[in-house]
Amino acid sequence: VSLEDELMRRFGSDKVAGIMGRIGMDDDMPLESKMVTGMLEQAQTKVEAHNFDIRKNVVEYDDVIARQREVVYADRHAVLEHADMRDRILEMMSHEVKRVVQQFTQANLPEDWDLDGLVKHFESLHVQIPDEVFPETLNRLKRDTLVSEITRLTQETYAKKEEMVVAFAKEHDSIEPGEFYMRQFERAVVLHVIDTVWREHIDHLDVMRSGIGLRGVAQRDPLVEFKREAFAAFEELKAEIEHLITEYALRADVQIAVREPPPQALPQNTKTNAADIAKTSGQAKDAGNLLAPRPKSNTQQANGQKNGARPNGAKPNNAKGGGGKPQNGKPQGARQGQPQRAVPLAAASANRPSSGKIGRNDPCFCGSGKKYKQCHGR
Repeated sequence: VSLEDELMRRFGSDKVAGIMGRIGMDDDMPLESKMVTGMLEQAQTKVEAHNFDIRKNVVEYDDVIARQREVVYADRHAVLEHADMRDRILEMMSHEVKRVVQQFTQANLPEDWDLDGLVKHFESLHVQIPDEVFPETLNRLKRDTLVSEITRLTQETYAKKEEMVVAFAKEHDSIEPGEFYMRQFERAVVLHVIDTVWREHIDHLDVMRSGIGLRGVAQRDPLVEFKREAFAAFEELKAEIEHLITEYALRADVQIAVREPPPQALPQNTKTNAADIAKTSGQAKDAGNLLAPRPKSNTQQANGQKNGARPNGAKPNNAKGGGGKPQNGKPQGARQGQPQRAVPLAAASANRPSSGKIGRNDPCFCGSGKKYKQCHGR
């Protein structure tokens, strides 16, 4: 379908279509009539105006989110620029205290207020409310007085937390002073809460915007409805940010980097009693630690020296002290598939017969499993 046909279909009239049919114009014939050309220009102007209204409407939706983004990102840029967020957190605490007190004191009379729930809520935040805050006669209790007292107690609790952090850092010789870690802690809390809650808020606005056009069915302006509901959602967003920051600031722990203790020097000129023990037992000092050589089994030799290959730097098996000359690739006298058992020299001396004589075909006293004539009797 050509552009002219589409414009005529949307904005042209049946009268124009009838005129074109009577004069014998078909779809392939160019339009040279001034009247038809003027009507097409008017139709095109209406289409462009309609598209402009669509773009303008989209920009107005985006402006609502952009204004909210400016407010939220003001605190976020302050965190990224390493600003002091302590006063900002104390301000958020006062707002949160006011909301919580109003939540637990919605009744008209102080006798109907949920004071027990109010005390338990702040105890969960490590804020202790003494009994002196509440007068003996609850009729004299004012909501504004209660808000100011709990706000003062909350800020005092946070100040005591900072004092403990400073004292701990000084006591344990931290890398930086305690005030530095408190400011880092505050910036981390604010940045974490803003990023988490803002992402959820953006998703909520996208869902709201995708379905707000249906309000036009009820003869309501979708843009006006979106602005109204987006404003209400933004107020809830600010309350949620202040609530989470207050909770984290009062309950979360502060991480402090402590210096590692210097390594202790080893004692000099230390001696052992190994020589005295060897003298008393009549053995050499290192006799109990010497083990007889452990030859490889057939399986080990097959894995380590396949096809007669030896590792780099390894000596051939026919070297002296290797348990005898090899025969068919096996140490002489060794059991097939079992490595030779290593025995300490002290144990070998204990197996020697007391008479000092041993037969040539008797097992060797060293415990190697060989005959005496094939081991120490050669």
